[in-house]
Amino acid sequence: MKQLALWYFVEQEDDHLAATEQELDAALNAVLARGDERWWPVAEVTLADEPDTSPTLYVGLRGEVGVVRYSPADEYRSYYSRNPQSSDVSPIMYMYHENEFEVPINAQVPIADVRRAVAEFATTGQRPDCLHWQEWKAPATTGSEYPGTLPQEK
Repeated sequence: MKQLALWYFVEQEDDHLAATEQELDAALNAVLARGDERWWPVAEVTLADEPDTSPTLYVGLRGEVGVVRYSPADEYRSYYSRNPQSSDVSPIMYMYHENEFEVPINAQVPIADVRRAVAEFATTGQRPDCLHWQEWKAPATTGSEYPGTLPQEK
C-alpha cells in the first residue's frame, strides 16, 4: 500500500497520512465523523510521495453512502463514481473544506464500495476498477462558483 495524504477540513495544518489499511480506515472514519445532516464532507486524497504529480481522489462520505471523483494528473477532466442502479444525474451537494462540491446524485454508492476504491487507489495509484465511472459537468446555477460552461467571448 502506498502512503496517502488526506485533506478534509480547513483548520487542518498538515496532511493526514495513511500508510496502512488501519490508518486509512481511521482517516475515512474521521472524515465521516465531520459530517452532519446539513452537509457531507469531502476529502482530497493524493499519493503522499507524489503530491504535485499524483492523480487525485475526492471522497465524499454520507452515512451509508458516498461518492468518489477521480481527477487524473495529466488530464483536465474528472470521472465520478456511478451507481448502476440509478440514472438520475441531478446535482447533490457535498462540502469540500467550506465550499460547495456538486456531484450527480447517481454518483452515490455504498460506503463499502467507496472504502474499497480508496484502498485500491492506495495500491495502484490509478483510477479504481472496482467502481463504475461517468463523466459529468455540473449544471449552471445562479451564484455557483463553477458555472458548468465558460462564458462566451463578445
